[in-house]
Amino acid sequence: MNDPIILYNGPVYTLNPAQPRAQAVAVRDGRIIAVGSEGKVRAAVTGRAEGINLNGRALIPALTDAHVHLVAHALARRNIALDDAATLDEALQRIDAAAQHLPEGAWVRGRGWDHSRWGRWPTAAHLDAVIGDRPAYFSRKDGHSAWVSSAALRLAGITGDTPIRPAAPFSAITANQPGSCWKRRWIWCSITFLSQGRTSA
Repeated sequence: MNDPIILYNGPVYTLNPAQPRAQAVAVRDGRIIAVGSEGKVRAAVTGRAEGINLNGRALIPALTDAHVHLVAHALARRNIALDDAATLDEALQRIDAAAQHLPEGAWVRGRGWDHSRWGRWPTAAHLDAVIGDRPAYFSRKDGHSAWVSSAALRLAGITGDTPIRPAAPFSAITANQPGSCWKRRWIWCSITFLSQGRTSA
């Protein structure tokens, strides 16, 4: 059994209607053992304890969101998995190998890439070098960004001259010419083309 941890000196929001706020909380082995005033909590803990001074910062219960998008998960398993690609080069090799088995003009689709592992953002030029003029769409591991090829940009009508404004429905996150990583609502543009089976401008 590990030593308990006492978190104190900050508002503790319990989400318990009978005691909505407290001054401190004690935790041991992942379980709350005391909550209340700092004096009460310290009195409830015997022996040695680690103290964490919140310095006025609020403490709230952790949020556990266990859900899965079953249809999207099933469809994603048909795409190129890049979750464990440690480098950009490894990801490109995997994409190249998979694209060779697709019909001419078919979208190359994948998921799971993580630029933080690669040390840089991927670009359309990277994709173009291995798949040529095919349209390609790869969702990032969080599903909120997409990496696309030049052909996909062309199908979406996006060029280096496409204005990017704060009020526009799209927001670019790279300065590559033209930006080939899309964030948030840019993704829906490519999803529309995918759902319509569009392969030419």
